[in-house]
Amino acid sequence: MPESFIELLRNNMKMRELGMTIMSGLVGTPSIPRQDTAGTVYWVAEGVAPTESNLTVGQLQLTPKTVGAVQEFTRQLLIQSSPSVDTLVQSDIAAIMARGIDLAAINGLGASNQPLGLLNTTGVEEVAQSGTVFSWEDVVAFRTALKSDNALLGTPAWLTNAGVEGALATIQKTPTAPTGQFLLSEGGRMNGYALHTSEQVPADTLIFGDFSQVIMGEWGVLEIVANDRGTTFRTGNIEVRALHMVDIQVRYPQALKKLEAFVGVEPESSSS
Repeated sequence: MPESFIELLRNNMKMRELGMTIMSGLVGTPSIPRQDTAGTVYWVAEGVAPTESNLTVGQLQLTPKTVGAVQEFTRQLLIQSSPSVDTLVQSDIAAIMARGIDLAAINGLGASNQPLGLLNTTGVEEVAQSGTVFSWEDVVAFRTALKSDNALLGTPAWLTNAGVEGALATIQKTPTAPTGQFLLSEGGRMNGYALHTSEQVPADTLIFGDFSQVIMGEWGVLEIVANDRGTTFRTGNIEVRALHMVDIQVRYPQALKKLEAFVGVEPESSSS
């Protein structure tokens, strides 16, 4: 019953949906100039010269990193399968590659040939909880942190996983005088901003900010190539290989804030 084929349930991809900036057709290792610091203004007495101070300029450099996947299937499976196994393999490879890049944009290590994801980017600051349980004050603190850095840019949004989302929907704004209002509204918004969920986000992690500040550079396009002349040629097996070169950088790290130790339930006190 190929028309009833049951597809795999996969993690939601959110970075493109949230507005991640895509720079395609790159060559070499392009650099985006940026101002790192400003000069200093001085008040001086009559006849006294201000102290010299200069702005500093740095670079945001994109360096290609290759993500790949290989799958193999037999000639007999190609001939007999329904739906077509070659179509299934290509679709699966495209799906896992896209999710691998999405995951790297969120939490890439910047090591082991991976790009550096936003959670590990210097300048994406932690907004610590004010108490033992996440509260309305903590929600407001995220927006305040962006404004304090002059980084309330674009259209900010929240990004987290299903576990944190569920906790937010059960935490009341005023627990000492319950009003039936929760941190996360029924419309899926918190403090007026949309909340998105994906299991690509690590456990107990909450992110807020302007996701268009995350830049994904692409060199070339996703290449999916079949090879029936490889090491398994004699058995008739076919390999399908996919490769893509990308990198991730954050234009304004200050425009994104994170909490990586979310606690939505009152911790149990240890008995003496």
